[in-house]
Amino acid sequence: MLVIEQAREAKDVTLRATLLERAIGILDKVEPATDRPEEECGIPEVNEGIDPVYLERGVIKERTSLWADICLIAWHSQLSRLTRQAAEVAVVQEWDVEKDRDMIVQQAQVHFANAEAVYLDLRKQNAEPGKVLRTGTPGSKAAASAAGTKTRHHCHLLLS
Repeated sequence: MLVIEQAREAKDVTLRATLLERAIGILDKVEPATDRPEEECGIPEVNEGIDPVYLERGVIKERTSLWADICLIAWHSQLSRLTRQAAEVAVVQEWDVEKDRDMIVQQAQVHFANAEAVYLDLRKQNAEPGKVLRTGTPGSKAAASAAGTKTRHHCHLLLS
């Protein structure tokens, strides 16, 4: 997708964030992956089947790669919200370790970027791993309990 490539090459972080937001908006509106009709597929050569990119699995692979690109570009720019948003989608699909080694490596990179983004967000809130993050009104047991659970979950992710 051209917008993602423009974001990758943008020097200004604000412009990069805007382009990544646009790419996320476009990908969010795309219909679920399905096999494309034969008339939309490229004409195969003699004794050649339809290009796998046009089949459902190929479409899912391409979309997952786009989401991973968004996540990694955002992470390199320290745009934690966009990193986490794209990571949620980029790691949904399960891949075969034998057939899809490239996708497994890509998902590992996305998991790492997501963990770094969570860590940055926690640091921005002056949170330390293992300590309860306070949110809401002071003295609110529900707010403290919810924040503590969330922090323990995020800190567990960081420490594992």
